[in-house]
Amino acid sequence: MLELGNVTMCTYDNTTTQPIKEYQTGHREVRMSENVGIDQKNVYTPNNNEVYRDVDGFLISLTPYTWDIIQHKVEAGDLLFGRSVAGTLKYKEEIARIKDQWLSIDDFCKHHFLGYPMKSKEVINEQNVSKSVFFVDQSETGRGRSVRLEKNSYPYYLDNGIEQFVLWADDYLPTVAEAKEIFAQTYPNQRYEILVFENQSMNKSVKNVMHLHILARLSPAL
Repeated sequence: MLELGNVTMCTYDNTTTQPIKEYQTGHREVRMSENVGIDQKNVYTPNNNEVYRDVDGFLISLTPYTWDIIQHKVEAGDLLFGRSVAGTLKYKEEIARIKDQWLSIDDFCKHHFLGYPMKSKEVINEQNVSKSVFFVDQSETGRGRSVRLEKNSYPYYLDNGIEQFVLWADDYLPTVAEAKEIFAQTYPNQRYEILVFENQSMNKSVKNVMHLHILARLSPAL
């Protein structure tokens, strides 16, 4: 078990944003209320001492991940990483924007990260109103870039000095060794320590576009 210090975390019932119980989870005191921008339908239910899911299924961490903790989790195959409360709210806003403008998140990522040609068509939304959305033709496989390394705009809750990247892939998923080589070629003049992993399917926001997560920090020896 990883010891993170002392944290007081609050749980909530289904009718209020006021805490009904406090218990110790580690590292620092956290008090959750309407002040952190949580609406009443999004009641957070912790499932362990480090990370938990909100009612929409997004993983939340109350404390930032240190490099040692990340390394331990990756080596152990414990790939449940959460964003901060504020980071999750921003990520949800971006997901909502994409879903409003695109046929799917997969279509957006194939165009934005892998260069698939963008098209548009009329669809009927949930309000039974016709609207125009963007999409990519699935027959265009192989027309985009084969791989692309991109800094994650909505990273996990990471300690200072740790960066998160995503390696997007079109026709095959690179191995860990290949991902490390691509990263080294992209940043040839800097010495990074990096950890590479693929999220489990249940934790992927983008399920049908191959991608790896890369967490990196400059080598402390520098």
